[in-house]
Amino acid sequence: MGKVDVIVTNHDMVLADLALGGGAVLPDPRDTIYVFDEGHHLPDKAIGHFAHYTRLRSTADWLTEQTAKNLAKLLAQNPLPGDLGKYIEQVPELAREIKAQQQFMFSACEQVAEFRPGEDMEGRERPRYRFVGGVVPEHMREMGIELKKGFSRLTDLFTRLTDLLKEGMDAEVSIGIPSHQAEEWYPLFGSLQTRAQGNWELWTAFTAEDPEDSPPMARWLTLAESGALFDIEVNASPILAAEMLRRNLWNVAHGALVTSATLTALGKFDRFRMRAGLPKLAVTAVVPSPFHHVDAGVLRVPDLRADPRDAPAHTAAIIRDLPELVEGSRGSLVLFSSRKQMQDVFDGLDRDWRKQVFIQGNLSKQETLNKHKARVDGGDSSVLFGLASFAEGSTCRVRIASTWSSPRFPSRCRTTRSRRPWPSGSRPVAATRSWRSPCRMPRCA
Repeated sequence: MGKVDVIVTNHDMVLADLALGGGAVLPDPRDTIYVFDEGHHLPDKAIGHFAHYTRLRSTADWLTEQTAKNLAKLLAQNPLPGDLGKYIEQVPELAREIKAQQQFMFSACEQVAEFRPGEDMEGRERPRYRFVGGVVPEHMREMGIELKKGFSRLTDLFTRLTDLLKEGMDAEVSIGIPSHQAEEWYPLFGSLQTRAQGNWELWTAFTAEDPEDSPPMARWLTLAESGALFDIEVNASPILAAEMLRRNLWNVAHGALVTSATLTALGKFDRFRMRAGLPKLAVTAVVPSPFHHVDAGVLRVPDLRADPRDAPAHTAAIIRDLPELVEGSRGSLVLFSSRKQMQDVFDGLDRDWRKQVFIQGNLSKQETLNKHKARVDGGDSSVLFGLASFAEGSTCRVRIASTWSSPRFPSRCRTTRSRRPWPSGSRPVAATRSWRSPCRMPRCA
């Protein structure tokens, strides 16, 4: 039997390598057998690698304050011969042109957007405006196309400059500056090229025409803080990563195995197949769990007498009933789908009762778990407040909870042109999330 290399990495590294064509950082996919643990994350992770955003005000400042002025100063101090000087001379004027286009786009976004309260995936309050069906108004699309052209030219200039500087780092090749200076400038122009390309990718995705037979690109604006002022963040993201995974992973890999406790929804692999773009011939199987959930605990659904859609009343009900729900348990984990609700519940609890609570975000996750464990091991009661991601972090060798509570299961869905949202979106999502966290907890109880 021949030798094999076993490489342990994370989903992000694999997806970054695949986005570069495969084989750039990791071995060639054609020579690789992939084993993805926690594979239910794969579709969302893949979407993240093909999502793009830019902030209009901060990018405009970057174009003039950091890029144009610094390069103009560089030219004044160091008259540069040949192609190096020719390319750098073009940047300040082009940067000012793009900044003017950015300002027009900022005004257009202000006029069209009716920002509504919302939270991002980390539970932070981020007012946003969504373009219905991903369709951008034609006048904004035309502005975006001009920005795409501008950033394309800027990216091309920075790419030529970084290529020249890379050649200049070789002492035997002369580009008009010493090799040590080329080595100092290379990271600077590399970062400029990366940011310009990121903006080009955003405006390319923002202005693209979506095929009729595919889900549309999601496009939205987010209100963001920028020092004493506010900024507008422009976002574009694919709704499904199925085609990307099919093209870059499943169709080229030597083999792939995906495992997770929650690949199925309502007992079927249909939703994961759709979101991950699995080949029709992919084999799926459900393997019995080694954990005896029936013997490990009790699933109890208390009547809070409050509708989760009425956030103030639901929060008040949790504040009222939570102390009684976890009474008698040395270790408890309470998971929230909203950071705001988690903080509101914490603030509304009795001051003395709050002393036994560790809330996610005040310390690192590992430090929070260590302090919680020390308190439980010492015979004292301890309660962890966290967001949904904390449930997965709780799959550990440490006993952290004898009581687990989730005030509300998030149930988000995206509507596509050809699917009804409840049966194909919300119901499978709610079923999976309702199953995921309770099944994880016996591992730590």
